[in-house]
Amino acid sequence: METPNGWLGARYDCLWEGGDLVSITSSYEESFVKEQMGDKPFWIGLSNLNCDMAWCQSFEAGEKRLSLSDTGVTPTYANWDSRQDRSSDHESCAYVNQGVHVDSQPGKWRHGSCGSSLAYMCERPLDACPDGRLCSYKDYGIGYNRVETSYCDTGDFLYRDSCYHFEGMKRTWEAAERFCEEWNGGHLASVLSWDEGQFLAAHAPYAGGVQSWVGLKKNKDNFEWSDATPTGNIAWVRNRPTGRGDCCALSPTGQVADWPCTNIRSFICKKAKVQEFLLPPPAGWSAKCGWWPDRSSSDFCYLIQRRPTKTWKEARDDCLRRGGDLLSITNSHEQAFIQSLYTFLPSSPSLWLGVNNNITKDGSEWTDGSPFGYVLMDGDDPGDLSGAPCLSLLTSNGRWKFDDCRKKTGYICKKRGNTPKPPQPHDGFKEILVCDNHSADLVCESEGEGQKQGRISIQSAFYGRRSDDVCLVDSDSYDDEYCGVEGILSYYRKMCNGHQKCHVELLEDDSCPAPSKYLEMVYSCEHKGGLYVS
Repeated sequence: METPNGWLGARYDCLWEGGDLVSITSSYEESFVKEQMGDKPFWIGLSNLNCDMAWCQSFEAGEKRLSLSDTGVTPTYANWDSRQDRSSDHESCAYVNQGVHVDSQPGKWRHGSCGSSLAYMCERPLDACPDGRLCSYKDYGIGYNRVETSYCDTGDFLYRDSCYHFEGMKRTWEAAERFCEEWNGGHLASVLSWDEGQFLAAHAPYAGGVQSWVGLKKNKDNFEWSDATPTGNIAWVRNRPTGRGDCCALSPTGQVADWPCTNIRSFICKKAKVQEFLLPPPAGWSAKCGWWPDRSSSDFCYLIQRRPTKTWKEARDDCLRRGGDLLSITNSHEQAFIQSLYTFLPSSPSLWLGVNNNITKDGSEWTDGSPFGYVLMDGDDPGDLSGAPCLSLLTSNGRWKFDDCRKKTGYICKKRGNTPKPPQPHDGFKEILVCDNHSADLVCESEGEGQKQGRISIQSAFYGRRSDDVCLVDSDSYDDEYCGVEGILSYYRKMCNGHQKCHVELLEDDSCPAPSKYLEMVYSCEHKGGLYVS
């Protein structure tokens, strides 16, 4: 890709292209990739972030090994810099550190701050676009906006809270310092720790310099950093010759040595990173469904595949490979949602549904296991079940028809989304569901003779409507949209926590006008003394 980015933004771009960040699985592949990337350091698809097929969440605390973002690739090859571990206790992403000097271990893999601004390459399988299949999410007509996740200027490295620019053009110390000042107000780099020195020594050679200028210069009798950082203890090279010069360069060991300021050398600039920003989720993506369209009132996600057309078996195989199954439609609300999906998109005359009487012979369920209780056939003709045992949806009127399974047409995949469930506090957690015009009692009873009675501790609470499968509604006004009342958890915690019994009735609240609102609650009975969250 032409424009460098942070690791997350780079992977986001690759996903939109229908692939992922490059995963290097052999020395031959590595040679090919390096030839394409030239002498630039570049990202590869390894990190210790919490990634799935669609997006990566923030790093979680603790030591964690770097793993491939492309879960479909088996790691069989590695070319790590011998000075680095393959795990880290802070957010880390991997890149190939292209170099030109043997003592820098050129071309080895390293990991560091994911907010560096590096080049990257995407890859996707050879069979990703057979028979005209849409190759990328861009092809679906979904709006694409670049997500910027780097904290530094193009091509610069982020290390802790600073951005570093490794300049290959050789200059005197004074000219190098002027360059860094013009580079958005930076300075020649100060080296304030052993770790920082090792980081700089590992990267300076890729820009063409073994001993690059840093910001240490003699002022009268003392050496000072050009960025006014307190000098502290300077890590001089061993057996350092004194009186050789008044300016300092970084040695291959990450220590500094003094040289004449008129020497012509490459150099390292340093400046503060840009202000922290909160990475927003990309447009068209949700935590529940990834890039699949999200039906907010249910736990399911859907994906229309218009091209290429497939036979029923080919279509189902593709849906299973994607972690779902062919579409099942279990009620009129889901039917209306499906029709709204393909109404605004060009589609084939029919779309396969998850029924094949050669598989589900008794007709009691869909292929995904959903009960087959809702039917919307096209007319009264059930079709020739021997010659046309597969069910399809007619896009012209939304009704269903049995069809020849060998026919090639479009299809819709359906899968259950990543909907987090309330955590179970212990084996004794309890759930209640209160539908419209009903109430419930939360009760903590003693577990046996002589046992102390527990106290209620509410773990989660939701009041509103987010699924049409709960407290079923027969209403023309039901609009299949999520609706929730805010402040419910704190309200019921204040009412019930710490009590042995609590009577719960539904609130009179117009902030969520959905018909037949319901209350879902998880609570536990705590027997130990302590605080109850309110």
